[in-house]
Amino acid sequence: MIAKAMQVLLALILIALVTVACARQPFADTAQESAEANSDPFATRLSDEAVRVAIVQHARAAYYGSCPCPDSIDRGGRRCGGRSAYSRPGGASPLCFASDVSDEFVSAYRAAEARER
Repeated sequence: MIAKAMQVLLALILIALVTVACARQPFADTAQESAEANSDPFATRLSDEAVRVAIVQHARAAYYGSCPCPDSIDRGGRRCGGRSAYSRPGGASPLCFASDVSDEFVSAYRAAEARER
């Protein structure tokens, strides 16, 4: 139960980080250009797959050890494989693949993105 709560908390933190990192708006020369840019809701919207990839990248970067995922490289230069946190039961369960990011995480990202606009 605690591991699930930690995973949800980590996901919410990652969504916030992704939102900040991906919220780059182009500079507008005039107020009219700014209004036109904000009127198109799809102008800077990332695809669901792009959101999933960004969340996974932040999850991997935020992991405190050297082997979060099976395809990570450890400090000795070897592939982590079965030694990764992802592959071992219990403990940390980082998001390593886009398929690990649920539709709920993507929806939460979209909601956070909408609040910032």
